[in-house]
Amino acid sequence: MSNERMAALQKLSRRMKLMCMVALAIVLLAALIALQGLATDPRATLAGIDGIRLYPDRIGFWQLAGIATINGISILLVSAGLFALWEMFSEFADGEVLSRVPARHMRQAGKFFFATAIWGVFAHMATVLLATMNNPVGERQLSIAVNSEQLFPILLAGVLFAVGHVLTAATEVDEENKGFV
Repeated sequence: MSNERMAALQKLSRRMKLMCMVALAIVLLAALIALQGLATDPRATLAGIDGIRLYPDRIGFWQLAGIATINGISILLVSAGLFALWEMFSEFADGEVLSRVPARHMRQAGKFFFATAIWGVFAHMATVLLATMNNPVGERQLSIAVNSEQLFPILLAGVLFAVGHVLTAATEVDEENKGFV
């Protein structure tokens, strides 16, 4: 790789590291705000779930704790994926492009984002179920939905994972070539 291209990659990687940290801060701040809202006004916080009828006086502590836990898992998965990307861009910024370490971080990010997308389907279903489980008979709900909002992240996660494997293979070829020189 030419020095000019390497310098451009390092500059871009430093910017992407910053973007990862900003995204992580936003995710964590939004999680704290949602948790605070769930504790103080569950109806307003859960109103963002389309089509569910809530009875705030029927939502118990264990339901709220379950909803917070389910969505906390989503936050952890997204945060882990963002951190893996941050680590990958850190390696790139240090000039480590053809190396097993950034390839491993890229694959990890792909795995975490894939898990986030799959978990999102179940998290939504479980959140709706928990939020409505004490509703009157006939008003309890179970919502199962798979749409483009889940499919697109699955595809992107797959691309990250696949490119991570390609980067690992390229690293092996580079190491082999260096061995001949």
